[in-house]
Amino acid sequence: MASIFRRSYWKTVNGQRVKCQTDTYYIKYIGADGKPKRVKGFKNKGKTQTLATRLEAEAADGPNPYDRHRRTALTVHLDAYKQHLKAKNDDAEHVRQTFSAIGKVLDGCEFKVFDDVQVSAVENWIVEQRERPNFGIRTANYHTKAVKAFLTWMVKNGRAPSNPLAHLADLNGKVDVRRQRRSLPQEDFCRLVEVARKGEVFRKLSGPDRAMLYEAAAYTGLREGELASLSRASFDLEANPPTVTVEADKSKHRAKDILPIHPELASRLREWMPAEGLLWPGRWHERGSEIVKADLKAARKAWIEEVKPEERPERERSSRLTYRDEQGRYFDFHAGAVRVQPGAGRGPSQGGPATRPPFDHPPDDGELHAPGQGRLGGGT
Repeated sequence: MASIFRRSYWKTVNGQRVKCQTDTYYIKYIGADGKPKRVKGFKNKGKTQTLATRLEAEAADGPNPYDRHRRTALTVHLDAYKQHLKAKNDDAEHVRQTFSAIGKVLDGCEFKVFDDVQVSAVENWIVEQRERPNFGIRTANYHTKAVKAFLTWMVKNGRAPSNPLAHLADLNGKVDVRRQRRSLPQEDFCRLVEVARKGEVFRKLSGPDRAMLYEAAAYTGLREGELASLSRASFDLEANPPTVTVEADKSKHRAKDILPIHPELASRLREWMPAEGLLWPGRWHERGSEIVKADLKAARKAWIEEVKPEERPERERSSRLTYRDEQGRYFDFHAGAVRVQPGAGRGPSQGGPATRPPFDHPPDDGELHAPGQGRLGGGT
């Protein structure tokens, strides 16, 4: 049975040697390896007794396989987790963002070793971060999911007995939309495409390339990174229906996706598609909003100038074809899913130049398919 005691020591008082005892209690017990152990307790005898009882119980159960990992710095485990993600062939950018998010949580909550991790600390950190303008609910959920996945990996890898954040719930993203987005009427989308088609090279993409990029985004719902990964080999334009394949390492949910595409899009792609290489090469997708802003600005300028000078002030006051409208809603390349309003007309306003709609026969629902809808295979 464990014994609790105060250590004795000698000190000199008024020239005489006096035997004293420490304020702190110590515990002596037999460890799981059968050897005597001495552990520092607390100044409170009751707390020390509770610790002694726990230590004896753990010793009776045998060696704890997690002790070594509990003493290891979480940063060491995190480095191993990073190598695990790389070994899974995860996208390099995904690994970087995940590693960064976990590091911010561990540093912000001052978690040094596994036993430091507490739900309340993470919740308090999230509350503090939410006061920042660029830290919305979706960002908060991304950080908590990343650190929960890391701790789950520790459990599966035999480094921890359980995930202390397993029951940490996500925040409701529907109540805090930091960046509202809008769809474009079909007519305005046509203008955007046609202006882009006639435009100069921007971020190493020619005008026709950008026009095809917008059409592909609108009728597939693919994200910027997914579009940037496509080559001729990604398409089966002779299938019924034609399809495009996004490999797992480029897909948002890390699963291979096969999407049906509209026959008219397939026809356009067949006419335009380069013989080899990526369809839209370069790093444009890292700041895709710049492309949309530039082409929207050109489309708006053309729309204003197509009427008589005395009519232009009224159009200039309008937020039509702007990147951000009067309601604060954006039309951008967010997730590569450009959206077009159905039934908004296919031609320009009266008096304007004729423009060709992206397709003579748009999808039956008239709406762009968001990522994940209409996929033939892969994740959901």
